[in-house]
Amino acid sequence: MKKIRLKIDIADSEYSDRLSEYIKIKGLNIFEITDLNQHLTLSDLGSEDSDCLHLLSEKEDVLISKYQSADRIIQSVMENVSKCNEETVKIVSRNCRVIFVTSGHGGAGKSCISQACAIYWARKGKKVMYINVDGFSVNESIFNTEKPYDISLLMHYTNKVNSDFNVYIERYKNHDSEHDVCFLSSVYPSCDTCFNYEQGQYFMNSLISNDIYDYIFIDCPLYANKTYIDMMKLANKTIFIKNKGSKREEEVIQYLENNGISLLIACNMVRYTEGVYIPSAEESISQNPTGFYDAIDELMYELEQDYDK
Repeated sequence: MKKIRLKIDIADSEYSDRLSEYIKIKGLNIFEITDLNQHLTLSDLGSEDSDCLHLLSEKEDVLISKYQSADRIIQSVMENVSKCNEETVKIVSRNCRVIFVTSGHGGAGKSCISQACAIYWARKGKKVMYINVDGFSVNESIFNTEKPYDISLLMHYTNKVNSDFNVYIERYKNHDSEHDVCFLSSVYPSCDTCFNYEQGQYFMNSLISNDIYDYIFIDCPLYANKTYIDMMKLANKTIFIKNKGSKREEEVIQYLENNGISLLIACNMVRYTEGVYIPSAEESISQNPTGFYDAIDELMYELEQDYDK
């Protein structure tokens, strides 16, 4: 991925060093801090307003508040990149893969396996986002951070269909430092995250065009309604988790396929049916035995094979 070369030219050297280090760690591998051939300069030199930083490029001079969190400064830079650098800064797309994970009934292992897939790619050095829009499975999430944002804060912006939704994702995302996975979910158990058709299409088109993450896994509510089916059609793939090999599961698979959804089948502890077999998982996903992650490796191999067709 091509990085945005950012020069930090701030009189307070301690402030400058801390901000530079924070951007290196939390800048999602988007920025390269440099003094040479920079695309952008963040500076307070020569400013008449000591409370402001100038985001300087060849074309623009944008004012940013100096006394805000480093996260908000990063966000302000991101919000103004396209305005400042339409011609000189082009971020090469990561070709983000957006994957839905669903099942035919509760307790099938949908959340466990979708989180395991996210951890799998994070361990391989990929940038990964896990989005849980199934409010009733929030207690099954292993991803944690101090004072997490609730996904409901983000969903307010699905009405702003003429703006870049990825900006709001970066504003309200959480980051699990233990697993190095970014995530969006309900802090407390609640109803499913609801979209109308226009919001769902806006949400999905934004994720598809996202150039920060390599993989985005969406933990889908059970019994997907038409809006979610239309969203799945825009995804690269939908992983369906079998757990019982039941008639109900086969009916849901048939229903999704009849609606044009491309499915990859994972069989959680079910050997006697078609699909990639996943052995029993431990309560702590990160402590699972080799066999479990071997199965996830096979599942992700099948995913990549389908993607490359």
